Formats: sequence, structure tokens, C-alpha cells
Amino acid sequence: MNEVNNDLTVLTEYKRTNNIKDFGKVLSKFIPNLRKYIRTKLKIAETKKKIPKGMYTPDDILDEIYLKVFNEFDDSDKNPDSLKLKLFMITNELLSEKIKTENWRTKKVDIDEIMKEELKTLEENFTVDADGDFVMFDELDDISYKQEEFKPNLIILGKSLEEDLIKSLDLEEKGISEDLEKRKTLGQLYAELSELSQSILDLYAFGNLSVEEIAEVQNMKVEDVERFISKIKIRFQTYIS
Repeated sequence: MNEVNNDLTVLTEYKRTNNIKDFGKVLSKFIPNLRKYIRTKLKIAETKKKIPKGMYTPDDILDEIYLKVFNEFDDSDKNPDSLKLKLFMITNELLSEKIKTENWRTKKVDIDEIMKEELKTLEENFTVDADGDFVMFDELDDISYKQEEFKPNLIILGKSLEEDLIKSLDLEEKGISEDLEKRKTLGQLYAELSELSQSILDLYAFGNLSVEEIAEVQNMKVEDVERFISKIKIRFQTYIS
């Protein structure tokens, strides 16, 4: 933590000297998993056809995030905890803006209504039909898809993302990683999550944020985030046993 604090103290100097390049390098070192989080969100948006494939890269998004933090940086941002949350908030806002710009998703819905509907969805039962729905590529490190063979909810999870989900959802790693059908089910369950549920899970599993931090980023109550995570875990554990 001391090393991180020391790194963050130089941000003021980089800001003063207009050194955006080194400023970005410090932020990249500060939250190394932010790139993975962005890459995952972009691939999901592409797969669901919210944005065209290849229109944005993680580096494109990171450059914009770092520039925004650089322009808005002040002494309060030298606190590691507040800076971490700020980075994830800006990331979510920026990605949301990109999607709206492409006119794939323009309707704004009240967060309370979204929560009610999605909690109902999490409590509903459904049948997982994985036969023929998924083509698995074990060598992939991220989410991939074939545009010409796109089917609704066709998301292929690579080993890296599977490991993060298995760990965060308290699933048995060995039983899933060695079972093709369970891997298909994991991908199907992930794809079936609605937007808010998936966003919470992404922050939890790929962003490595705590419940309190997720509540701050999503502008939700801590107890509501806890309810979502609990129901998401139960849903996955029920169908992957």
C-alpha cells in the first residue's frame, strides 16, 4: 500500500507538468485489472450487438479514461480508495456513452424499477439448453464470438474469465474446468443475466471490487448489492452442481 501511495503522490507533479503519458502509466499500475474489466465489457457489448465489432479497443477506452482523470485531477484524488472508485465510475459512464452513441441502447430506466425486475428474474427458474448453443475455444483468454454465426446469448467464455467467475461465485473449479457441459452451462447462465445483474457480477468478479465499492459505483445501497450477489451465486450454484 505504501508503494501505491508513493506512486500516487507523483500524479500531482505529472499534472503540474502536463505529463499525461507518465500520469497514465501510474494509473495503469494502480489498477492493473481495469484493462481486463474493459475488455470483458466491450466483448459482451459486441456479442450482444450493442456496438459494432472492433469499433473500440481497451486501449482506446483507457486513453479516454486517463485523460478525463488527468483533466479533473485534484488533491482529493490522491486517496487510493476514492481514486479507484472514480476510475470504475468513469469507465462505466464512458462505456455507457459509447453504446448510446451507436444508438443500440437509448432508453433510460429508473434504477429502482430495474432492480425490481431483475431480482424477479433471478428468482425465476429456467431450463438450460446448451446443446448446439455454444462452440468452445479453450485457448481463448477472453470472450469471443463468430459474427456470422451469431445467436442470441451466444457467448463463449475463455479459461481466464471462467476462473474469475468460478472463484467469485464459490463454485468448484475442478468440476467445471474439466466438464465441457458445465462450462457451456456457465456461459449460458452468464449470458442469461440481465444488464444490472451482469454489471454487478462483472465489477465483483473481473473488477475485484468489494460490495461497498460496487454500491458506490452503481449508486445502490450496500444491502441491495449483497442481495444481488447472493441471488446470482445461488442461481449459478443451483444449475452447476
